[in-house]
Order: sequence, then structure tokens, then C-alpha cells
Amino acid sequence: MNELKKILPKLVFGTWPISGAREWGGFDESEAQKILHALLENNINCIDTAAIYGLGGAETLLGKFFKSIQRKNFILTSKCGLLPGQRAIKFDLRAKSLQTQLEDSLKRLNTDYLDIYFLHWPDKNTPLEETLTQMEKFKKEGKIRFIGLSNFTEDLIRQAVKITRIDCLQNEFSVLNQENKKLFPLVKELDLAFMAYGILNGGILSGKYKQPPNLAKTDVRNFFYHSYKGENFIKAQKAVDYLKQICSVSTAQTAINFVLSFDEVTGAIFGAKTLKQLKENAGAISWKLTAEQKDFLCKNC
Repeated sequence: MNELKKILPKLVFGTWPISGAREWGGFDESEAQKILHALLENNINCIDTAAIYGLGGAETLLGKFFKSIQRKNFILTSKCGLLPGQRAIKFDLRAKSLQTQLEDSLKRLNTDYLDIYFLHWPDKNTPLEETLTQMEKFKKEGKIRFIGLSNFTEDLIRQAVKITRIDCLQNEFSVLNQENKKLFPLVKELDLAFMAYGILNGGILSGKYKQPPNLAKTDVRNFFYHSYKGENFIKAQKAVDYLKQICSVSTAQTAINFVLSFDEVTGAIFGAKTLKQLKENAGAISWKLTAEQKDFLCKNC
């Protein structure tokens, strides 16, 4: 059995919303540190981040955190391959670039290794063999424990496993976006761990939006998640109504529980900008949807 699947918890704390990234609006660093320090008491021991989150801001925040708490208490992931450009994000998975990217991430994170290092997005201009050979080198050097692919297609995943061992996938999956269920047969076939992100679709599945919000152009909900305008917003509201119908707990907990109800999903990544949100979301693993409830959401959302 995949060793990573034995140690990954059901819930993973995602740090993009508390990275200082302009895509997520306001940011309170002192509150973010309180949230991080409350993770273990809420049974969360896995943290997911990326170099591009807040242009290094999320990793820097975590580096401060790890000065006051034992790093070994956490499973820590980060991602490489996205670099800031003058007008747009650049994709760069060249071996030489990866060396610099990993060194910079480790320095910001105040650690000497990552548990999982993800290729954040495919880079069509760099041979996959060059990239994965470098990742394998990192693994042999003890700088990373497991290799992951994020936002990769089935064809690219199959190419990758012919080059080296791939331990984990990270792709979007939620009650509103069930497209990546198509990867689940592959996850089983190759015995891969699967981390789901976007499980609350940028927060809309919490039910807090009664009207389409007035978002800044740079807001992640304006371009990354597609449920905040027009027909998509109406569809999201219907999904929230269905979540309310089947459970007496919060819609956020029900949405998280739905994602974790699939055997192929090893862990679900959620974010929180307040302690209240952290505690609420962490409660999602204290109960389980029935098979009938899961089937209802699959068919209607």
C-alpha cells in the first residue's frame, strides 16, 4: 500500500487564504498565527502551501510558526513551478529552476525538508522527464519525502509514473465541481493518494452569500472559482439549499463530508480566516453522510 496514504489525515489545512495574497482580500497576520497554533488542538496535523501563495507570503508565515512549534508534529506540503511574471504567472519546471525554488521554499518555511512536494501545474515547455528526474534527486537527498502532481491530466499522470514513483495527486473536487471523479479509477489503479482542493468552491458552499458579491478583479472568486456570477451563482445557491435539506449541521461541514465520502479521496484541503471557521470545518469528520444522502448530492448538484 502507498505509504503516504497511511499517514495522511482526512483534513488538510490550506494556506492560500492567509498568505497575504491580493486574491483573497484582507489579511490579519496575528489572527492567522492564532489559527495555525490552534490546528493541533483541532486534530489537524497536515498543512498545504505553495511558493506562489502570496508570492512567498504563506511560506514565510509558516516559517515564523515553525520557530515556535516542533516541525515534526506536522505533515508539510508545498508546490513548485509557478513564478511571478510582469503580466502573468510563469510556468517553470526546469531542473535548474526547481533547485532554486526548493531552496527558497525551505528557507522561507524554516525547515530542511518537505513531506510532499507538488508540481503545481504542468509546464508544456519543459520535458516531464527532466522535471521528475530532478524531483527524484530531491527525494534521494532527503529534501522531500513524497512526490505529488497538482492539476495534472490522466495522460500526464500516466507519463509521470513511467518515469518515477508518484505518491499523490492534488486536484479540485467539490459537490459543485465533480469533474475530477473521472480520475478516481486511475487513483485506485495506481494506488495514489488524492488531496481534494476547492472543496467549498472558494467559500460559497458555506452559504454565506445570499447575493452575488461585489468582488475585486484580482479576487480569486472572480477568476479561479466560477460560481459567483450569473447562472453559476444560481446553481451554487441550489447546491447550498440541497446541503441544508439533507443535514442539520452547517452546509460547509456537509460539503466537506461529501468530498470525504469517496474512498478515493485521502484528504480534503480547507481554509479558514478565523478561529470560528477552523473549528466549524474541523467538525466535518465527526460524522458521516449516509449512502442515500451522498447519492442525492451526486445527482442533484
